Amino acid sequence: MQKELLAEKVAIVTGASMGQGAAEAKLFIEEGAKVILADIDPNGEEIAKELGDNALFVHHDVSKEDSWSNLGPVDKLIGPEAGGGDMYEAEIAC
Repeated sequence: MQKELLAEKVAIVTGASMGQGAAEAKLFIEEGAKVILADIDPNGEEIAKELGDNALFVHHDVSKEDSWSNLGPVDKLIGPEAGGGDMYEAEIAC
């Protein structure tokens, strides 16, 4: 059995309601992570339901600083930045 690379980790994937963000959320869950799907598009709720118990959708606007305080402790933050299409990845030290 292959070791789950992200077991016991929590990740936030922004832009997770479609496309690359949804695919990343699925991959993280397959690797054992619990994933917060963060997006302003409510379709993320349906994606989270499809991904199962380790997925949670949160309505989140990455451009609003005050919306970050609701996302709790995480190990990874992945996603395209708002409107720019550039990817970022941050390793969170906990």
